[in-house]
Amino acid sequence: MAKRFKRIYIEITNVCNLDCSFCPKTKRKQESMSVETFEHIADKIKDFTDFVYFHVKGEPLFHPDLGKFLDICQNKNLNVNLVTNGTNVSKVKDVLLKKPALRQVSFSLHALDEKSVDDILAFAHSTEKIFISLRLWNKGAGIDNSKILEKIKKSFDLDVIPDEDHFKLAKNVFLDRAELFDWPSLDSPLVSTTGFCLALRDQIAILVEGTVVPCCLDGEGIINLGNIKTSDMNSILDSPRSKEIYDNFSNRVVKEELCRHCSYRKRFD
Repeated sequence: MAKRFKRIYIEITNVCNLDCSFCPKTKRKQESMSVETFEHIADKIKDFTDFVYFHVKGEPLFHPDLGKFLDICQNKNLNVNLVTNGTNVSKVKDVLLKKPALRQVSFSLHALDEKSVDDILAFAHSTEKIFISLRLWNKGAGIDNSKILEKIKKSFDLDVIPDEDHFKLAKNVFLDRAELFDWPSLDSPLVSTTGFCLALRDQIAILVEGTVVPCCLDGEGIINLGNIKTSDMNSILDSPRSKEIYDNFSNRVVKEELCRHCSYRKRFD
């Protein structure tokens, strides 16, 4: 029986239209996944999860074949969650609303202009079938979210928005807040050599060039477990490196150097 993951991240493009300070651009070659490659990957992972996330680096709503990708997922019984900055949502709205495979859209609201926020809120009101997460993941960063929160409050006709991490605004629409985090880097300070993570347990990620990594925060493919274009999932998951990562985390040992410099995993402790 195949190992099952709660989610598998697929980076359909690593190209982004924004240049946000909290999300460093990848140093990898900029590219977008072809339809043929995506279908090949979907065939290989369909028995390992029910949920795929279009996320790692890049902005998925600018991919010209987004609709085709969603159709492929529908044909293979894969539910899609995607993470976006939302700047192109008004142009692809009809595509998103017509694709039954799309389960959730998470909008990163921080660092957006007012026009983009207005378009996102308009989309949130246009459907009750798709789960909408309006993300403000910048707690503790000293950033003033008052203008965005005021727009949300007026849009959903609320008297007040409580200071809660997860707050329901309307049917299937939620405001989600969390601390700002740093993407792990070998140049970051050492965090610890002990601890736990859900990498290779609840999730894995596939980068646009096919590289399989343990989690969605390895945006440079440093922990390269193999390439899904040339290997199957079982051989990647059964590799010595994959097994060692899994077993070490089970014993609260952090051996991979990138993981030792990752502060996000402290949330799982």
